[in-house]
Amino acid sequence: MWTDDQLRLLITERRNRNADYHNISGSSRVSFWNDIANIINESFSTNYTGYQCKGKFQNLVRDHTLMCQYMAGNRAGRRTRTGVRYFEEFRSRFWERPDTQFDQIHNINASSRQREIRRRNRTSPPSYEEILSMMSRRESITTHTTQRDRSALPDCRISSNRRVSTNRNNENNESENNSNNLGVANHLPV
Repeated sequence: MWTDDQLRLLITERRNRNADYHNISGSSRVSFWNDIANIINESFSTNYTGYQCKGKFQNLVRDHTLMCQYMAGNRAGRRTRTGVRYFEEFRSRFWERPDTQFDQIHNINASSRQREIRRRNRTSPPSYEEILSMMSRRESITTHTTQRDRSALPDCRISSNRRVSTNRNNENNESENNSNNLGVANHLPV
């Protein structure tokens, strides 16, 4: 069970060594997490592994993310004890890769490009004359349909093929019953 002091040391070590973490070549950071585990173990006489330290830190990041979603009103978010306890420390998002000058230039250019695209794609609102023209067209369409021959409008019901075939079957059955039951009253509904 992690204590508050152990978690704070884990967070501090990860924050202080963030540049080292992101400068490790390859994808394996096992030695990084083993070093942090050794520091915690020496300080508190514990025996955490690098894998446990990595997992605990990932859970802290997850709890922070859930808290952010919760505060934003997102249904996926939720309030957690560790998210509340360490929220301020994680607010700076210190675990993310720091931006280099190249990243900063890229971000500026990308946002400028997106802003330019949005500006070009904007359509100006219609003028007063355009609105009046649209309204008069709608009125003429409405007037034209009310003056049309009502019999041409599709509001009369057309019987389905099922109903027609069922009626034919009933007529066939009725004629068979009448011929089979000579002198017996037919009780089929008409």
